[in-house]
Amino acid sequence: MLGRTFAASHSTFPVSAIVEAQWAAQRRGRERFVCEQPPYSILTRGIEADVLPTCARYGMGVVSYSPLAQGWLSGRYRKDSDVQGPMSPARQRLANRFDMSLAANQRKRDAAEQLAELADKAGMTLIQLAIYQARSARLGADRSREIGHLAATRPGQCADWGL
Repeated sequence: MLGRTFAASHSTFPVSAIVEAQWAAQRRGRERFVCEQPPYSILTRGIEADVLPTCARYGMGVVSYSPLAQGWLSGRYRKDSDVQGPMSPARQRLANRFDMSLAANQRKRDAAEQLAELADKAGMTLIQLAIYQARSARLGADRSREIGHLAATRPGQCADWGL
């Protein structure tokens, strides 16, 4: 059995490439891609409009990566922290992604701060909120209700949140 491929997937394909790959496999009588791996988080939601519906239409799975938005939703980059940048050598090569003098990074930090406050009010960590949101979108569920039901830690908590 060495050398055989039983299932193939791709990562970060645009919708046009997903559709073309499905059509090509069908036309040629070949195995089709069964899974897409896009980046996805509360801060990076572009796949909701096109990639997720296209994958659903073709019966493909979606296994997202970076649900913590490259570390922005880890809780490390907060307004009150003195973290100056990435610690790992690999991330230091991409230090501009965490340069707080850039307006885009300030907006990410501000969004992460607001999400951390929301998570705290819901009785969960920012990481839990981020993971639950990514999971609920993959399942194609209604965001607010699904996130609430996944995040609830006790009976009746969803009602307390107004869900």
